[in-house]
Amino acid sequence: MSGTYCAFVIVIFCMPLWQFRRDLNVLTGSIGSLLQADRSRMHETIPVTSRDELGQLTGAFNELQASVYREYDELDKRMRLAYNIQQKLLPQKEPAVEGLEVASMCRQCREVGGDFYDCLAFGSSRLAIAIGDVTGKGMPAALLMSAVMVLWRTEMLKGGSSEEVMTRVNRSLYETLQGELFVTMGLAVFDMKERTVDYASAGHMAPYLLREGELQALPVSSLPLGMDPDRQYRGTAYALQPGDAWVLYTDGIIEAWDEQDRMFGFERWEQLLRGLDGTVPLERQLRILTDRLPEMHADSSGDDRTVVCVRFHGREEAVCKETVSGDRYNVDNVKTW
Repeated sequence: MSGTYCAFVIVIFCMPLWQFRRDLNVLTGSIGSLLQADRSRMHETIPVTSRDELGQLTGAFNELQASVYREYDELDKRMRLAYNIQQKLLPQKEPAVEGLEVASMCRQCREVGGDFYDCLAFGSSRLAIAIGDVTGKGMPAALLMSAVMVLWRTEMLKGGSSEEVMTRVNRSLYETLQGELFVTMGLAVFDMKERTVDYASAGHMAPYLLREGELQALPVSSLPLGMDPDRQYRGTAYALQPGDAWVLYTDGIIEAWDEQDRMFGFERWEQLLRGLDGTVPLERQLRILTDRLPEMHADSSGDDRTVVCVRFHGREEAVCKETVSGDRYNVDNVKTW
């Protein structure tokens, strides 16, 4: 009898303790989900089974979780709006410049990013292409990216060479950023009448020229925009030849990591570029290129990726042979982008 009584007492004593531990485990698990930003569980509430301290804590947590969920929902709406604005800033249609074929890709690692590219056609014979990368990630980079795109368009429409436009953009950026943030940028101006490309760089990745199966990285060196207000950027004129392909890109391509934790690197990127086929539409070629890149990861190791390819198509009656004159190259004709 005494044994049965003792067992009954132990059960009566342990039941509240077991209930307490169970409720505490549920609360701890929900707190963990909240810390990990597990959106799938934020709408779930924990039943309040008592009016003691644990019950009060559970009720307070439910209110906190509901508040955080509302904040995340509002943030999602803002991020979607920012994403839509960013996408509208990117080129929406192909520029009509006879003789040039252009294909482009811009993939953001997160909802919004710092990579950008843009095109401005001047009549039917000139095309300016800008590509760049803003320091940082997320919303600050996205805001600066949008401002840079508006600024470069404004300065480009004022006229001038690639180096003059780059110098003016840099001066305006420094007045705003005061050296706290910076932007890498490459600017190529294709002139069909002169059959040249005028290229200037502000700390951006060296572009590639693919000519008759030979791939060459064009040497460029300068500070990024926004670091030195007195920096005078220098452009280089390259002559075009029929069939020339120019490839502009951001560092997210080179710094992509594959499944074996190996950086993609310049060597593998150059191998892909050497495989470009001049008889295949450039847009299809770009899809093949990007499909062979490592998968993107939306984490701290991921980065935005942007590629712009330009192919120059020559006409038989206007074929220019390559001239040997330092770093100048002959180029010819162009098609549509």
